[in-house]
Amino acid sequence: TREDYRFSLSIGVLESPEAAAAQAVEFSERGIFDYKLKIKPGKDAPYARAIMEAVPTARLMVDANASYELDDETLALHKELDTLGLFCIE
Repeated sequence: TREDYRFSLSIGVLESPEAAAAQAVEFSERGIFDYKLKIKPGKDAPYARAIMEAVPTARLMVDANASYELDDETLALHKELDTLGLFCIE
């Protein structure tokens, strides 16, 4: 039998980066450190950054649900997100 499990929880598109960070902190207080952050244009890198600053031990992935076009702006966003040490960009 397996004695430890890693749970992950989703953080939806919230009203502010601070709200996303607060939700991550709440999850971390329950012992959950793996998060999937839903992002969309205008609600992306600052949200991920706020979570990583609030919970440095987080294992964070972001999910854009095909909200972006493949263009220079999106590639710049991916480079910025990459500096945060994300587990995955979907």
